[in-house]
Formats: sequence, C-alpha cells, structure tokens
Amino acid sequence: MQAAAGGAGDAIDWPETVRSLNLIGVARQLAQRSALVGYANGVIELSIAASFRHLAEAPYQEKLRAALEEFLGRKLRLKVHIGETAGGSVQDRAVEAITGDGGASMASEITRS
Repeated sequence: MQAAAGGAGDAIDWPETVRSLNLIGVARQLAQRSALVGYANGVIELSIAASFRHLAEAPYQEKLRAALEEFLGRKLRLKVHIGETAGGSVQDRAVEAITGDGGASMASEITRS
C-alpha cells in the first residue's frame, strides 16, 4: 500500500507506513514510538514522548526520513517534536490492542511492581 502524496491536507496511515518501511534498530524504534502530527506539503511532523527523546537524535531521524522518501517516492522534510503521542504511536496502539483499556491495566501492573 502506498501512502498519500503529501499535498496540503493529505492523510497517511502511520501504523501501516511504519510496518512497510525498510528500517531496523533505533530508527525503527523512532518510527514505532512516534505519533504522526501532520503530513502536508512534503513535510511529515512526528511527536515522540520525552522519555524516548534519545531516539530522536539526528542520525536516526535521517534514516527514518530516507526510508519514508523511498516508501512515498518523493523528497520530504521530517520534523520530530518532543511531546505527547496521545495514543497515536504504533507502540501506543499495540498496547491498546493487547490490553483493550488504553493501557490502564498495564500501567497498574507497572505501578504494583
């Protein structure tokens, strides 16, 4: 599946895109733990939680940008903001799918440990 071309207001299925990217290691973790904020005019904006700030270093962003360009077939700019993912990262959605409660049961297990 190819994602949208990146014009004004275009949509991108971030989880599907991440699964399709040819990435490994830290760059893949950056993609999985980021949430899509927006995609318009050739700019992809992502947000990543402060606890994963180390994943947003320049070399990993560059690898992610290159993989996105290859997948989408066009030049892109990538902006990564440190902030909340609001449940929009691939990892957040996986936790939601497993727990079915927005991660509340996992969070209570962690706090009990």
